[in-house]
Parts: sequence; C-alpha cells; structure tokens
Amino acid sequence: MPSAAYVSLFDDQAAAYHQFRPTYPPQLYQVVLEYAQLARQTICLDIATGQGQAAVELAKRFKQVIAIEPNAKQLQHVVKAENITYREGSAEATGMPSGSVNLVASAQACHWFELDSFWVEVQRVLAPQGAFAIWGYDLPQVPGNEAATNVLWHMENVTLGPYWSDRRKLVTGHYRECMPKDGMFADVNHVELDSPLTLTVTQLVGWVSTWSAYATYKRKHPDGPDPLPPFQKEFMDACGDVQEETYIHLILPIFMLLGKQIAQ
Repeated sequence: MPSAAYVSLFDDQAAAYHQFRPTYPPQLYQVVLEYAQLARQTICLDIATGQGQAAVELAKRFKQVIAIEPNAKQLQHVVKAENITYREGSAEATGMPSGSVNLVASAQACHWFELDSFWVEVQRVLAPQGAFAIWGYDLPQVPGNEAATNVLWHMENVTLGPYWSDRRKLVTGHYRECMPKDGMFADVNHVELDSPLTLTVTQLVGWVSTWSAYATYKRKHPDGPDPLPPFQKEFMDACGDVQEETYIHLILPIFMLLGKQIAQ
C-alpha cells in the first residue's frame, strides 16, 4: 500500500481517535532528550501528528513544533498550543527547509511511510547535531490476567486479523524492519520500554474502534455484525467484577528508533 493510500483509513474514526487514542508517558520524552543531547531545542518536526498527541508534549520542550499530517479530517480535531503549527503534509515531502530541524519525531506512524523516501527526507531536514525519534506501540497487556490479555490478542489477530494492512507486520516487529540504511545516520539505536497505562473499559473499546483494521472491517461489511460489543463482553467477563467505567491497569509496550545526524 503506497503511503498516500492509507490516509483515508482514518477518516471515519477521526472523532474517536481524538477521544480514545492513548498519549505517551513523560518517560518517553525523557529518553529521547537524554539520548539526543541537543545543543538547541528550537524546532521539532512531528511527522504524521494525527491529532497532536505527541506534538502537544513536544511543545512543552521545544520553542516551536511543526506538526504535519496527511489527513485533513484528523487536523480538524488537533490539540492546540501557541507554539504548534499544524499543516497538511507528507512524511516523504515535509516542505521544511534543509538543515532546519533539531528533532524529527513521529509516533505510531512510521509503518505507513515509504521508508526509503522518508529517511532521505529526515536526513535532509535535520540540522547539524540534530536527532530523530520514531516510536510506536504494540498490543497492550493486562498484567496478571492472561485471560483478558488473550481477549485483546484474539480481537487483534483473529477477529480483525484479515483486515490489517500488510504494514502491520512492521508494528508487530517493533519497527526493526524500519531502520534507516547503514551510513545514513550516526548512533542509531532500537529502544524498548514498558509504559503503565490506565483506561476504563469504555476507553479501551473506544481505542479498538480507532484501529485501521476495524475501519477496514466496517467498510467491507457495512451491514455485518459489529465485533465491538462481543469483544467488550468477553473482556469484561475475563476481568471479573467490572463495569464499563471501571479502570483497567495495562502495560503498553513501546519501541523506539533513535538516531543522530552525521557530523558534517
């Protein structure tokens, strides 16, 4: 699937995406900045920002964030801040001046990019001593509850399994196949961390409703049974005495690609 072809997958869930997609822990941004050791935190480019879940946090740490997103409907729901500029744009042609960006960031999106062109663009826009941080997350786990974790796994891999793009393998492979070519950047690292995440049952089901595979299922079966209600019932049964607004403690596996501009 070419990069441009995935954009419409997120049209129908734009409002739910804003409401239910998880944010990222402070630990993640700490790892990024400790790794990058930037001389300046002036301009950060957030690629495929979605609705600004990462951009709004990056804006607390950089003077200016340029957040680009190819889906216009996503941009209708962005989290605003005075030092964030949102605009339509692609990962492969950001429109940023060469050598202008201190940090290139992208959250849960790299698997959709045309990777060769993307990495050339990152290399082009990064300033001397600049760095990149590309991250994503895998299926959450319910610690101490194998049955509930298995319900999540079954929803992802069986119920919705046939409806994922073939790009999904890049996520389940934790972006190891998304690495830039040798020699393009310095000190490239693959980092993994487990992040605590607390959601109500309603929020978790809402999150599943934003998955691209669910959107594809709904488009292919507009009159078919909705898999969300049975998933919710099975998950709640596996969790025991819970209600829709009961908070569930999860672990979110996060993986990161970190690298630096080669010194000129």
